[in-house]
Amino acid sequence: MHSPIVFTLASFAVIAVSYFKLPSLIVLINGGPLKPEAARLVFCLAQLATMLPLTLLMARFQPLPFTELFRLRPVAPLTCLLTIVATFALLMMISGYLVAQEVYLIPDSWRAAYDATQTRTIGLYRFMLGWNTVPELLLSLLFGAVIPPVCEELLFRGLLQRSLERSLAPIASIAIAAIVFAAVHLQPQNAVAIAGLGLFHGFLAWRTRSIVPAMIAHATVNGTVIAVMYVGATRGHLIHTATREGFIASLPLLACSLLLFAFMVIWINRRHSNASPTPAL
Repeated sequence: MHSPIVFTLASFAVIAVSYFKLPSLIVLINGGPLKPEAARLVFCLAQLATMLPLTLLMARFQPLPFTELFRLRPVAPLTCLLTIVATFALLMMISGYLVAQEVYLIPDSWRAAYDATQTRTIGLYRFMLGWNTVPELLLSLLFGAVIPPVCEELLFRGLLQRSLERSLAPIASIAIAAIVFAAVHLQPQNAVAIAGLGLFHGFLAWRTRSIVPAMIAHATVNGTVIAVMYVGATRGHLIHTATREGFIASLPLLACSLLLFAFMVIWINRRHSNASPTPAL
């Protein structure tokens, strides 16, 4: 299992079992669709009962020590703060891209299919992570912004990316892990955005030599999505108006977000470059 290709395929297998087989089996046993509360529990169970154990099991076939493979190192509070700020800036940029994609890049012949796919995706998020009371909000954050970041980052930025780094350049390892990360989310209309997040998470794990910043960034993204769904955002975007005029009006904000993101990334890179013996990208 030392081949990067083998580990990529094995990671796909882990995701397939985690996201599809166990939930499908529970739905089959139940005899029909699940209620939102039960669906959240199944999603949580799929990650805790399959993804996490299989990731840890696959780690036994790697020569790297457990702590090195999964980058289990603490980081300074300042790095955590920089990560959160950079993540919010990146989310604004991604939201701008999604609006630009919708108003400029989607051909008219694809419009109906795109809108239907996006509507189904947002409907699924509302079904899985919807909340009306504070206890429901806390459960949604647990199921959506705590458990997935831990399980998925251990798999993608830990097992997969770190294993690939043994045979490939860091930039190739980060890119492959990000592409796999985007593919398994099964959201073709958002694949570029999800891959962009995966690239940032991969950079954080590689540069800081710790899985913690990637988990924090992932949790920030998911927590923001949960919040945005219930503060009036149109179609799940942080930028409310998916029109040409709205996109043009948002360009100054997007430019500021880009500068802020670049500043945070440079700061993180310089802060950890001297202490990190990892090879250059």
